[in-house]
Amino acid sequence: ARATLRPALPTNPHLLTMGRRWWSSRAALAAAWGCARATSEASCADVAASLNAAFMNPARYDPAVSSIEEYMAETGLLVTMCTGFPGATNSTTCDSPMDHVSASWMSNALTGFRVLPTPYGTALDPTHVTVRCAFPVDASSDSRDGAGCGPHSLDPVYGSQGYDNASLAQRAVVRVQVAALYAQHDASTWSDLACSELVPTVEYLSAFGGPMPLSLNATNATTDDLGIRSYYDQLNALYEPFLGHPMCKNDAPVCVRLHACGALDYLGPTSWPPDAFDAMIDTQRALHRRMPALLESSWNEIILDVVEQTPSIQAAFWLNDTRTSKAARALARAKARNVADRADVPVLVAELPWLRDDPDAAASPWNDDDDVEAVPGVVFVCDAAASPEETSPTME
Repeated sequence: ARATLRPALPTNPHLLTMGRRWWSSRAALAAAWGCARATSEASCADVAASLNAAFMNPARYDPAVSSIEEYMAETGLLVTMCTGFPGATNSTTCDSPMDHVSASWMSNALTGFRVLPTPYGTALDPTHVTVRCAFPVDASSDSRDGAGCGPHSLDPVYGSQGYDNASLAQRAVVRVQVAALYAQHDASTWSDLACSELVPTVEYLSAFGGPMPLSLNATNATTDDLGIRSYYDQLNALYEPFLGHPMCKNDAPVCVRLHACGALDYLGPTSWPPDAFDAMIDTQRALHRRMPALLESSWNEIILDVVEQTPSIQAAFWLNDTRTSKAARALARAKARNVADRADVPVLVAELPWLRDDPDAAASPWNDDDDVEAVPGVVFVCDAAASPEETSPTME
């Protein structure tokens, strides 16, 4: 889930905080690097082999045959960039407190190994989680009602804090808050305030709202019908009923307005229940086929009940992306090792063709005819097998 994207609401003083929590201390990095491994190489190899086999399993989901959790235990990877969960004492890369856990699911046959927002995370054990709902792209679940599965809380029609459900007093409070934002930014009116000053981290994000068909493959809906616009357009649509005018001046890059770059977010009220998981995957694939430029850096979002950390984690992993600096890879590796130490699970590294700085490697996990780009049968290897010269952090 993306962090909360609302610029102002009296119930949350941190709505402009968009970042994740990153390592800020060399001492912390050194401690993570020096932790002793708690799991044997044999068990690490077993976990890696199991996850690789599940990722390569091409089976589709049939709710008449199994629960979604049973299916995920045998098919695909259920991963999260959240390295700590609500109520846990350890640090977390996700906003907290939350009433849900946001994850993503991928398989070689159906989605490919998706690009993820951080280069490390955890592989969850689906038998120890409960899937509440799913979305074919990131759906800003941290800003949604219904523990991540309901409408965006500011949805003008459906949201608990949206215009139609707000009292006269609440509407007045929003207007006062927005006026204070304008004063804070020395703006006398909305046209004096660029949206990128309010929410800079979504500059390259597109979004769409409104109820989405449960499967685009089963309808005649097109991406034009879905009303895909820049995120700033959608932000203004949430606030315009309160203000009578846009919140801010849309200064999204031209390529975003042309749907030619960035990523895609869903702000509509529809979520896919667990028994509609297969339709969600079809929708994800249909969206990619129709708008590949936006879906290249997108992933589905799986909403889970709040879970305890240790029983649900099978392994921590990091991406050996040689297109990034050695320092960036060292940080990702150290973060994964720290998580693994706390949960007493193996550390794995993802070695994929498109993560290599190689012009001949596949550029992405998708190809032009919407078939998923095949990957080697081995996605994860044990961290000890990673190339030291490529991955060892410099301890200065």
